[in-house]
Amino acid sequence: MARKRKTPSSGGTLLGDPVSVIAPLHRTKRVEVDSRGEVWFAVDEAGDEWVTKEVSGANLAAEILSWHLARAIGVRIPHGAAVVPHDGTTSWATRTIPNALHWTPSLGEVVDPVDAAGVLVLDCLIHNGDRHEANLMWTPLKGGKGLLHAIDHDLAAIGDVEEFRDLVVSPPPRLSHAPGFPYSRAASAIGRYVDATNALSRAQLTAYVRDALDWAKRSDKTAEHTDTVYNRCQAIGSIVAQYLKEAGVSS
Repeated sequence: MARKRKTPSSGGTLLGDPVSVIAPLHRTKRVEVDSRGEVWFAVDEAGDEWVTKEVSGANLAAEILSWHLARAIGVRIPHGAAVVPHDGTTSWATRTIPNALHWTPSLGEVVDPVDAAGVLVLDCLIHNGDRHEANLMWTPLKGGKGLLHAIDHDLAAIGDVEEFRDLVVSPPPRLSHAPGFPYSRAASAIGRYVDATNALSRAQLTAYVRDALDWAKRSDKTAEHTDTVYNRCQAIGSIVAQYLKEAGVSS
């Protein structure tokens, strides 16, 4: 069962408390994916199902910051929590999404362009070059429609203080390589996410960054990293425009 993390430096955020900490989970099945750490399906004390991945340092900070920012700007992302097993190895856990499927090229024609735009802006914000078909989940609905979910952000540069500092106005290193991702359709809907990103305050961002860097044991860099993230938020419109230009789309 999820429990709140208590640390002297952690404050509230726009959407509530810092990331939850959950007790060690019972692993049920290993997930065979190309990953830096082991990935498992697992259940908690209440019987809720999760997917866990062993991550630490900048990679864990990237997951936590990406989770906070996605929720803050309205991008659909599964509930996340940190897991500290008895052996001390930290993991990032996300709740499983019922009936969800991985992205396939045919979804580019039916996905809501607003959902696609949200993922695109999030990737530009966190400098994520690892958006492939396994990192997009789709929940089918009636009538051929569905919901798009963004997952798996440990390789986003935003978790690394020094690397991200040098990338303030640079788009992600490569385009989404999820086949059939609908750049042209998404371009028409990016405005709401750009506006939401521009509107994030330093106070909100400080809370998000502090939470992430506490876990990465880099809390001494909170002020510096907050400035970097804030500046990127303010430049997000031009970053997204560069990204779309690389995709051959006018924003």
